[in-house]
Amino acid sequence: MKKLALTLGVSLLIGVWPAAAGDVKTLIKQLEDKKAENRQEAAQDLGRLGKEAKEAVPALIKALDDQDEDVRRRVAHALGKIGPEAKAAVPALIGKLKDKSAEVRYWVALSLGDIDAEADGVFDALKGLVKEAEVGPAALTTLARIKSRMKDVIPILAGALSEAEVRPYAAKLLAKMGSEGLPDLKRLAKHKDEAAKLDAIVAMSEIGKEAVPAIATALTDKSVLVRLNAASSLARIGPDAKEAVEDLIDTLKDKDPDVRRQAARALGAIGPAAEQAIPALEPLLKDEDEDVRRTTKESLKQIRAK
Repeated sequence: MKKLALTLGVSLLIGVWPAAAGDVKTLIKQLEDKKAENRQEAAQDLGRLGKEAKEAVPALIKALDDQDEDVRRRVAHALGKIGPEAKAAVPALIGKLKDKSAEVRYWVALSLGDIDAEADGVFDALKGLVKEAEVGPAALTTLARIKSRMKDVIPILAGALSEAEVRPYAAKLLAKMGSEGLPDLKRLAKHKDEAAKLDAIVAMSEIGKEAVPAIATALTDKSVLVRLNAASSLARIGPDAKEAVEDLIDTLKDKDPDVRRQAARALGAIGPAAEQAIPALEPLLKDEDEDVRRTTKESLKQIRAK
C-alpha cells in the first residue's frame, strides 16, 4: 500500500498519471457525457495518456464533430499527443481544417504534424492556410516536417514572409533549413520594414557561420534596433562569427551605448580569434556608459584567454 501511494505521489509531482486500460475505457465513455465540461476533461485526460490512449482513437475521431468548440480543440490536441498511433484520424483531421473555430483549426494543423506530416493530403490541405494569422504558424510548422516535399515547402515558407503575422514563424523555420533557407532570409534582411529585418536577423543567427556576412551588413543599418540585434546575433554565433570582427570593431564607435555594448560582447564571444580588436576595445574601458565598460572588461578577458 505504501509503495502504491509513493508511486502515485511521484506521478502527481511530475504531472503524469499511470495509464490503465480501465482509465481509457472510462474516458471514452465520458466523451459522450451530456455535460460539455466533462467531455472536455475526458479529451484532455486522453491526451495526457499519449500513445497509451490509442484505443480511444475511434471515439476521438467521432468527438471531432462535438458541438462544443473546446471539446473539439481538446480532441484534436489529444490525437496529436497519441501521435502515429492515431494515423486513422488523419482524414477526419484534414476535414476539420475547415472548422469554424480558428483555435480548433490551429490544433488540427499541429496535430497532423505530430501524427504523420507525410500522410496523403496533408500538404495540399495546409499549403493554403499558411498566411492565415491564427492558423498559419501551425500550418507552417507541420509543412516544415514534410521532408519528402522540401523543395515545395521552402517556396511556401518564403511566400509567408510577406505576412507580418506569420513572418517570424516562417523565418525561424527557414533558418532550420540551413543553407537552403538562407537566400530568402538574406532578401528579407534588406526589407525596408524594421520588423522584417529583425525577423531575418534573429532567424539567421540560428544558421550560424554561413549567415555571418549577411548579419554583419546589418551593423550599419539606420535602425538602432536592427544594429543592436545584429551585434547580439553575432554574439550568439560566437567563435564562428570571426569573419565579422572588422565590422564589429567599427561598431564599437556606434552612438548608441547598447549597440557598443553588444558589439563588445560579440567580440568577447568570438574569443582569441578577435585579438585584432583589443586596441579598439581598450578605450571603451573608459566609456561614459557603465554597462559598456563592464562588458568590455569581460570581453577583453575572453579574447586574451589562451
